[in-house]
Amino acid sequence: MKGRINVNRFQKCMSGILCAAMVASFAGCGDTAWTHRSATAEVTSGMYIGFTIEAMQQVGSAEGYDANLAVKDMTLDGVNGLTWVQNTAEELARRYLAIEEKFDEMGLSFTAEEQASLNAYIDSFWAYAGSEYEAEGCGRASFTSIFTNTEKQLKVFDAIYGEGGEQEVPEEELRKIFESDYVKASYVVIPLLSESYTPLTGDDLKKVQEEAEDLYEKVQNGADFEQAKAEYEVRNIEGAEPKAEDTSEYLNNNAGYPEALINDLFAAAPGDVGKTEDTNCIYIWQKQALDDEGFDELRVTILSKFKGDEFISTQTDWADGLKVTLNEAAIKKHHPKNLTIE
Repeated sequence: MKGRINVNRFQKCMSGILCAAMVASFAGCGDTAWTHRSATAEVTSGMYIGFTIEAMQQVGSAEGYDANLAVKDMTLDGVNGLTWVQNTAEELARRYLAIEEKFDEMGLSFTAEEQASLNAYIDSFWAYAGSEYEAEGCGRASFTSIFTNTEKQLKVFDAIYGEGGEQEVPEEELRKIFESDYVKASYVVIPLLSESYTPLTGDDLKKVQEEAEDLYEKVQNGADFEQAKAEYEVRNIEGAEPKAEDTSEYLNNNAGYPEALINDLFAAAPGDVGKTEDTNCIYIWQKQALDDEGFDELRVTILSKFKGDEFISTQTDWADGLKVTLNEAAIKKHHPKNLTIE
């Protein structure tokens, strides 16, 4: 009869459609090519493995780290070591998505020169360590996305706090930090330890102390510091010609330089020469005046230290506010326990 539904045929058709839908659903559940998705970006499984490797490399900064234990046997910041790694990888993945979104939202891009520099670094790194990443499942394309995102973070940071940025930090403020936290100096390091790192004694110690005193007296009496340094460094090399060159450095007061040396340099005036001794070394030095060249060289570093924590907090807010879809099957598949490196 016209218009009458053939129930058997309908049921068969529906059965076929439902089966197809179930297959598609199961295929979706079994798709482990990605782990995190936002509205505009995706973290592939290879990238997630890369983030897990990065998290594994950060365990040394966590409270409770013990170099004598495997990560799985540690308690880091109150949780099992592998859980800590997984939580950190999760945070890195979400930050990745947040930065991708902000980079596009702010209309940022790389110049041809910046892109060429980025490509060169990736080529160099991959030649050196790519095989280790690849063995874990993080291929070159995944690593490229991760590292490019790191460079995008710097672009976003600069667009906020740099010159002309939304929250530009005035140059005067950065110069104050430069002048309070840095000194410029050239120096010679004269070890008081043997090649086996044991303290020098007797005639060996006396010889080194006399050489240090001779060098100190020479620069005190007006000798060019760099020339005197060059002569000292080739004194025991037959036929070597001393070649003076600018070896000055900008030393930060919180960068791990010897405390005694830093204290003496900050207390000195530009042009002063001095001798500083601690348990392991004698330092003969000459302090120089800070200059615009040093400020320009260190400006990004100073700005990063000044606003770094604030920017990290801002990234956390962005990541927390982002709607992210998780692929639990893929995340489970790429648990940090499956990494072969630690």
